[in-house]
Amino acid sequence: MRGQWLGAAIMLMVLTGCTGDPPPQPPPTVPVTSAPSVPSGPTLPSAPPVPSPLNATVFETEPCRSLTGAQQQQFGLDSGTVKDAAVEGKSCFYRYPGPMPQAVSVTYASKSTNGLTIRYIEHARGAYKYWEPATVDGYPAAGYDPGIDLQFCSFAVGLTDSLFFWVTAPDNAGAGRCSTAKAVATAVVATIRANQ
Repeated sequence: MRGQWLGAAIMLMVLTGCTGDPPPQPPPTVPVTSAPSVPSGPTLPSAPPVPSPLNATVFETEPCRSLTGAQQQQFGLDSGTVKDAAVEGKSCFYRYPGPMPQAVSVTYASKSTNGLTIRYIEHARGAYKYWEPATVDGYPAAGYDPGIDLQFCSFAVGLTDSLFFWVTAPDNAGAGRCSTAKAVATAVVATIRANQ
């Protein structure tokens, strides 16, 4: 599971290496070594069902459409760069400007057919030190972090029962745990809903 963290870090170093800027601190997405699958079994947890599925096909292939220009400005992010760095699907990395830039990632788990349930199973298996189920505009969600780098947190939202996306973002000092990632994820849901 730690291989994806390293892959994301290397990818971001390559992304900024040609610009002369210092490499951004990569948002550590949930490390997985292969596209997750859910074994059968009566004791496995499952995510709440998605009440009104959203069509996110275009965002799965073009994840940098997840935030509008106005939303990018709201969060102080650039227009983003697409990378197929996550095993579960394509990501967009939006950078904060600055001498030591950080990044916010939005990833669509298009290579997993189990939806948000996979995160519930990972949590049940002890993958996350921080775990907080939530909702975004009625859609099932969860904030989580494996505890490797407490400066970052991930927040996932179920779009259908078989598709979810997650945001990984740095936590702001003094703010609630995972609040930045949740705020970005909420904006992404608004963008997707506006494109139905």
